[in-house]
Amino acid sequence: MQLTTIILLLIVSCSMSYGKGTDPCLLKINGGDQYVAFSPKIRWGYNVGTKKCVSFYYYRRGNANNFLSKEACEKACCGH
Repeated sequence: MQLTTIILLLIVSCSMSYGKGTDPCLLKINGGDQYVAFSPKIRWGYNVGTKKCVSFYYYRRGNANNFLSKEACEKACCGH
């Protein structure tokens, strides 16, 4: 009986968190790994402190707070 209850609670817990990703606009801007072999690209990220989209150098393996244009950043993060 206890095992069934524990399994049921785990299923409910997992199903409640499924599909709830982290808002990319709330993540700290991360340019990724700065390896010499990878040329940096200019990307845009949302700065929570200033409430503005700012440009930064992106290498690789950053996070989702990473937009191709200022307009895309502002559209995604407007109102945060």
